[in-house]
Amino acid sequence: MSRAILITHVVHRGLPIGATIGALVPIIKTSVLKRPSLSATPYIIRILKGSATGTLTAGAICFGVTLARMNGQDDYGWRDRSWRLLENKYQCELDDFSVASAAVGGVFGARVVRGGAEPVWRGAVGGAGLGTLAGVVIYMGWRHGVNGGKFKEDAV
Repeated sequence: MSRAILITHVVHRGLPIGATIGALVPIIKTSVLKRPSLSATPYIIRILKGSATGTLTAGAICFGVTLARMNGQDDYGWRDRSWRLLENKYQCELDDFSVASAAVGGVFGARVVRGGAEPVWRGAVGGAGLGTLAGVVIYMGWRHGVNGGKFKEDAV
């Protein structure tokens, strides 16, 4: 399972970046460049569409980069990297926050676009991508703000 663990991790860590860049495109077009929208599509749906595009693009890029980087590695190399991820408490906790937030974001995004012109899957993917970003932000506040970067068992 080491290959699946590593690839899933790298793709999952790239999703918030893609979602952010994708969501910023309609925001910059409208707010910064002051371009009027030619579309009658509501602002939140344009943000979800951009996020979905960025999320899928980042996922594909991270998948390809991981395969290229690990090309030629033996099974031990894959297992070593996967084991390091699984033994890192911070990384596992970040992944938990991010996955939970992605699920909530996906449901939110699907509900926002439901019944409109956009396909529901696009809203779900865009919402899930932004959810991963929210999970990272919430995790940083929780672990490094509220808990000072320490786990209870590490406190002396």
